[in-house]
Amino acid sequence: FKDKVFDWIGTAYTVFVNAVPSLVSYSLVLVFGSKYLGFPTLYSTRNVSASSVLPITCLSLASIAGYALWTRRYMVDELTRYYIKLARVKGLSSREIMFKHVLRNAMVPMVQYIPQSILLTVGGSLLMERFFSVPGMGPLLTDAIQRYDLNVVQTLVILYAVLGIVGVFLGDVYYSDRKGGGSLMAKASDFEGKKPEELFYFVDYSPEEAERIGYSNYSYWGSVIQNFLKQKVAVFCLILFLALTVFSFIALGIGKYHYTTLISDSSKAFIKPNSEYWFGTDNLGRDYWCQVWYATQVSIRLALVVAVGESIVGVIFGLIWGYVRSLDRFFTELYNLIDNVPYIIYMTLIALMVGQSFWIMAISMIAI
Repeated sequence: FKDKVFDWIGTAYTVFVNAVPSLVSYSLVLVFGSKYLGFPTLYSTRNVSASSVLPITCLSLASIAGYALWTRRYMVDELTRYYIKLARVKGLSSREIMFKHVLRNAMVPMVQYIPQSILLTVGGSLLMERFFSVPGMGPLLTDAIQRYDLNVVQTLVILYAVLGIVGVFLGDVYYSDRKGGGSLMAKASDFEGKKPEELFYFVDYSPEEAERIGYSNYSYWGSVIQNFLKQKVAVFCLILFLALTVFSFIALGIGKYHYTTLISDSSKAFIKPNSEYWFGTDNLGRDYWCQVWYATQVSIRLALVVAVGESIVGVIFGLIWGYVRSLDRFFTELYNLIDNVPYIIYMTLIALMVGQSFWIMAISMIAI
């Protein structure tokens, strides 16, 4: 279904899930599931089946999008292989090609992530469990950190790390087994009985032709920009992002209130949008306009700082990792250690040990 309606729907879903913050997607699921489908909004041990539907749905959104995106990518790559063209020449139907060859080979790289995903799901999600009041490992960890209960924190961190490492190990074992189950490499028997001229042929050398085709004015970034400009949706999103970024700095100046001078007044709570309060007020009577745009400005600044910092630090470490071969084992183990422990654990521990500020959070996000 490449470049068809189903492809557009799947792409829109993966982009939405990856672009929208988890808290926003959780809120949408909560409102839709509780208001229109009647599912409980909070987890209850008395009604486990019904109260688990919304948490499971929220926990599955990102995984489904990730698996769908990478499976599509591998399937598109497989469709360009020569053996697919050969299968079509032999008369195989599209159904046989897709299910017996393309999907089967595309799933080989994906199987290494399945055990890790399952084991880490057992550990739950700190944000999701807090959001739906699920008495899982997530709330237990955050409560232990707030109480400075180091025994519980160390136990849960080790448990998370063990689950991640075991998941990676099982994925690698299963991947190597699946990869070794069949081989598309040519065998020596394929060349038996053939003459050298049937296997190879000589190409005439021409200095003029070599000089002509050896030079190319190809530019990688030029090609990237050209392909990007061909995607109208991507260009529209870029313009929208730039406009939102610029307006977030203008909005605070044209508003009637400033974020730093907001005063709580319960008599003005939940006022609808009007000429004075353009977005209305919250439960404490504070103007929503300045709160929304101040938060947007801070988030955009943080995202830009982290994106630039991650790119610079990542490239530097990648160069060192690739150039100094003796450090390969060290960087591999360091990567596994960082990757297999939930991100929120590092952030919480850094906040407790170092403090809380914009630059500490930015440096922590870049480092992790």
